[in-house]
Amino acid sequence: KHDTCAQAGFADRRCALSMMDPSSRPLLAALWARARPFTGHRGTLLVATLRRIGAAVLVLIVFGGLLALQVDSWRERRQGATIQGRVHADLPNHGDELAPNLHHIWGSAVPGLFLNAPDLSSFGRDLVKYASEGWPTICRLDSDNDGAKNGDELGDPCCEWVPGKVPTYRVWNLSHPGFAEPDDKFLLSEDKLEELSPASCDDTYKHSEDAKLLRRRQFESQYYMHHTMDTATTDSLRWLKYPCILGILLVLGHWAVNRGLLRDVFGFGPACNDRCTSGSTGAFGKPESEGDLSWKSRLMIYVVAYYWTDGVAGLTHLTFDFCPQWYPIIGSVARGFQFHHFHPTAWVVVPFAMMLSHALPLLGLLSLALTIVPPGRRFRAFWSLTYVLCLVTVMTHRWVHFQPEENYWWFRLLQESGLLMSHEHHMTHHDSLVTQFSNLSGVTDFMLDYVATNWLPPTEYQNWLMVCLLYFAVPIALGAEPMYRDVKKVGVEEGHASEISWKVP
Repeated sequence: KHDTCAQAGFADRRCALSMMDPSSRPLLAALWARARPFTGHRGTLLVATLRRIGAAVLVLIVFGGLLALQVDSWRERRQGATIQGRVHADLPNHGDELAPNLHHIWGSAVPGLFLNAPDLSSFGRDLVKYASEGWPTICRLDSDNDGAKNGDELGDPCCEWVPGKVPTYRVWNLSHPGFAEPDDKFLLSEDKLEELSPASCDDTYKHSEDAKLLRRRQFESQYYMHHTMDTATTDSLRWLKYPCILGILLVLGHWAVNRGLLRDVFGFGPACNDRCTSGSTGAFGKPESEGDLSWKSRLMIYVVAYYWTDGVAGLTHLTFDFCPQWYPIIGSVARGFQFHHFHPTAWVVVPFAMMLSHALPLLGLLSLALTIVPPGRRFRAFWSLTYVLCLVTVMTHRWVHFQPEENYWWFRLLQESGLLMSHEHHMTHHDSLVTQFSNLSGVTDFMLDYVATNWLPPTEYQNWLMVCLLYFAVPIALGAEPMYRDVKKVGVEEGHASEISWKVP
């Protein structure tokens, strides 16, 4: 009898009720309800209640984070305010109009360049003293007496920088203008300065082809240079990555086994189980269709996931390039992003597995959110593709710091097709640090560059962090399964099996 029911496609419980002796059906139904107290209506109510609580907590976390970022932004906008909350009325809080590249010095928050707990540093005192004379005067000083003038240390050896109009000569190999480096490895000696400066500051020479070729050679030397110290890089977030990878595997495994993910993404694999097709609804409250998705639906999901992930790559890159390192958890991630500008090839020399694991904290938090707010059918396919594309983004970022001829042939082919980021595209970012942020392909960079250039400067990292939160929160909310769904239950009336349905949260 069981085999007959299984072939007919009935669930075990319904099969047992329909095939057994009618006089025993009420007893079996009662035993089933007592043996499995958390299935059926009560179990669904419990899960729905937990989902509601989790969703409420998630909303509070998002809005709490947005509020905290705005409070921090207000603190920094006060005249003379610093990250530590100290006030010095003689200096602005940002200094972007006093000196160049202050946000790009490795390991130094901008106020830290001015202050030394809480007295002004030598560089800060020079800024106060000569602010009225402008950058050309401050540029030619050697505030920390290390043998390199401030302009050399901040990437403007010819002292020509004008805020928003004339860029500096370089944004790489910068050093602290208010702190003499104790280690010769970081000290800008005369030999090093010769490798980082133009041959002449003469206007005629600076616009010549020889000057452009020299600068290109200097930039590429820094871009591809390997540093022995990078092989000893530690992973400060290792404790967080283990639960993250477990959460990612559980979410994707559940979708693949029980929700028909492989079939929706690739067109083959196990179909969605009975729970999916029994009155279930998907995103925007629409019923989840039975059967396979059409090729047009799959193509649309692939395209949207590709463009969305490219935007994620740009947003996170922009935000963490300027985010303070003292922020909890994400500050450690920001430290890695900012060190990458100091030593670009650090991503090449570290073990491949460690480099790939840098995406796990973000994907782990996303998995937690998708567990609390489960997505509908098409959004499950969308999110699973973004998981893969995020890992592809990390690998692409690593390989563009290899010499082109050292890369795999298929990777170069994807670069030529425009599906993955080219070397030249990423070099443009390292040569400016304020444009071309995406590390997947850069197809969305034109929008991000326009906003960062005209509306919201990258230095306002609090607002960019808000944009990142909303960029994730909106599709999670739009693609979530509704809180109500149809549930069917087999009952027994006068010795015969019957089926009733109702809506539950």
